[in-house]
Amino acid sequence: MDFNQFTEKARASIADCQQMAAELGNQSIEPEHLHLALLRQQDGLIPRLLDYMEINRRSIQTDVEEEIDRYPRVGGDGSRLYASDRLNRVLMAAEKIAKDFKDEFISV
Repeated sequence: MDFNQFTEKARASIADCQQMAAELGNQSIEPEHLHLALLRQQDGLIPRLLDYMEINRRSIQTDVEEEIDRYPRVGGDGSRLYASDRLNRVLMAAEKIAKDFKDEFISV
């Protein structure tokens, strides 16, 4: 997977979820880390869409945070972080969707 194919916002959210997992002491980066990063993204598409649909995004964010709190925590400096199989499948699915729509870039 070529991360240069991701839009700036998509790359930023991936970097944010990696940092989040490290700060929380999680060993693997999961789709929920990405979900939370997207929910927290200032001026991001996901918060705007949820607001437009009048969906309580704080409630969703709380649910995702609670799920992440269930993940095991490990000690250390976070240098052994890895993307989980689930996260890899999400990113590969996003890549396939972009190709199916003939998009040049993978977006949020």
